[in-house]
Amino acid sequence: MLRAQPALQEAAQAHADFMSLHQQVGHGQRRGMEGFSGERPLQRARAAGYPVDAGHRVVELFVIGHSDGEGALAHLLSGPYHRHHLLWAAAQEVGIGLSVQPGLVLSLGAPSDATPGATPPAQWLLWPAPDARQVPAMACCERPRPMGLEEFGTPVSVQGPAGQRLQVQRFELLDAQGERVVTHLLQADSDAALAQSPHVAYLLPPQPLRGGQRYTVELDARAGGERLTRRWHFETAP
Repeated sequence: MLRAQPALQEAAQAHADFMSLHQQVGHGQRRGMEGFSGERPLQRARAAGYPVDAGHRVVELFVIGHSDGEGALAHLLSGPYHRHHLLWAAAQEVGIGLSVQPGLVLSLGAPSDATPGATPPAQWLLWPAPDARQVPAMACCERPRPMGLEEFGTPVSVQGPAGQRLQVQRFELLDAQGERVVTHLLQADSDAALAQSPHVAYLLPPQPLRGGQRYTVELDARAGGERLTRRWHFETAP
């Protein structure tokens, strides 16, 4: 459960206002421009009073074109370059900025005491979750474009323990007839946009999935000395 954090709230709102004021999108700000609050997310959080110098970590996400939080979060979950940040296991605090652009900025924070002492236990996360229903059949508008695609099927993802390289032995998506769905495997060693996330793997269908269908995922992966073998199902929305 994330708790609201005032400094992160201030940083997120400041960046939402900046993007709206200048009608631009991105994580960067240029010093000297009106509304400047810091060049990068970490600097904006520090300026707002979040204790990054004490080891707290910050991840910033934004989405443009949604005026409601539910739609914005669904958009972030649909893409292979933002989902794993939104589902960051260490995050405990959040700030939310809204603008008239319309746009939404999320500043996620992980306090330095989130993992005291020894290495935290391994955490695996599968998406869509086992037995999930009403999963969108199609996603779009991710930036940068995965495989150069503007529209694609909703990706399937696995997140291993943070800081550990995920090694995939088998990762397949099967349709309701048990036939293998054509997908592309996206990982840090093959996709520059995931270079900083070696614990993540995505299956990206280049074509939309079929609506109202039951899909099966088969996974065999290793990370941090642990092995995860799973077979699970999800259903797409009609």
